Order: sequence, then C-alpha cells, then structure tokens
Amino acid sequence: MLVPDFNSVVEPELADMRIPEVSHQTTRFALDANVLENMASAAERLLPSGVESWIVGLATDPFANGLALLDQGVARLHERTGRPVTTASYAVHEALAHLSSHRIGLVTPFDDSGNQLIRQIYEERGFDVASIFGLNRPGLDQIANATDEETLAAFEEVNERGLDALVQVGTGLPTLHLIEALEEKYDRPVVTSNQASYWHALRSAGIEESVPGAGRLLG
Repeated sequence: MLVPDFNSVVEPELADMRIPEVSHQTTRFALDANVLENMASAAERLLPSGVESWIVGLATDPFANGLALLDQGVARLHERTGRPVTTASYAVHEALAHLSSHRIGLVTPFDDSGNQLIRQIYEERGFDVASIFGLNRPGLDQIANATDEETLAAFEEVNERGLDALVQVGTGLPTLHLIEALEEKYDRPVVTSNQASYWHALRSAGIEESVPGAGRLLG
C-alpha cells in the first residue's frame, strides 16, 4: 500500500478488511511537487518484502488535472516495479460499473472547488451526479477528524429517490464502519474509496472471497 504521509485512515480501514491469505505491506510518500518520484521511490523501497501489487491510497479527483497526474504515477510505478496498480479514483468508477450504478449521490470531505472537479470527472465518465455534498474540512490532515455524525448527515443530504448508489470520495474520511448501516437505511449500495480500492485489488488478483462488514460490493 502506498499511502500519503498525512493519511491516518487507509491503513486501519484496509486492515479491517484484510482476508487471511493476503498480507499488507505499507509505505508512505510525501504529497508535494515531487509526488510522482516520491511514490515510485517509496514503492521501490518496499519491493524486497515481496509485494505483488500496489494500492495507491489517494483519490486525485479533487485536484486540477488529477486523473492525468494519476495516470503518470501509475505508468511510473509500472515502469519502476513491474507490478499491477489499483488506484482509489479508478477503483470507485469500476466498482460503480460493476454494481450497474449510474445515478449517484456523492459525499466528499472537500470544499466547493474540489467538488466541482469531482462532479466533472464523474460526469465525463458517464455517471449522473444527482447530488454532491462536501464536509469542507480545513486541510488534508484534518479530514480524518470529521465525526460520524457529520459524515452521516452528509449522506442524508445527498440521498434522494432514484439513486443507484451512494458514493464517498476521498481515502482520508473514515467510513468503512458506517457502510452496512447506511446500506440498510437507504436500501442501496454504498461505495467508498478505500472499500472500492480493496475490492479492485482482490478481484484483480483473482480473489473472490467476500469481506464481512464491507457492504454489498464486497459481499
């Protein structure tokens, strides 16, 4: 797992989903102007542990040219390590396609400018974004401090009739422990960045095992 240095949520959430035959190894990288090299160098340091694939625990959707930057990062990881790569951003898109979910409500920890970029990305990829709500956290390192009450209220804000799924964008917002209660309340799939990343990594490796407590996607 390749995790931004400020993120305190990816590791514990993926640990909670870990299945017995899978081993997790984690390294950190700085999210700065040299992020692509930082990420590739961090991956190279972890190779001696026997890593077979990567999960990049960063959703780049709220950044200008975020997906283009992500594509460059994935290409560099392939070039430097030869291992397959799962990214949080694309994993959510693929999870929604797997669930045949087209009309969605989006919850994010970001502000209006980030949300506009996220909406644009999802609409360009063919999704109907019916609603979007951001928690407007004051900084990337403050995302994890959002309360469950704030997050649940955000899902209530975006829920409306006719949605195929509720989606949470951003790897730093703790939501794994809320998924099943949200799915029961709203009777529709809930897809989150970390949950979708783990689903994509498992399925890409040919592992079809379900993960208790991780929602319909991993059921």
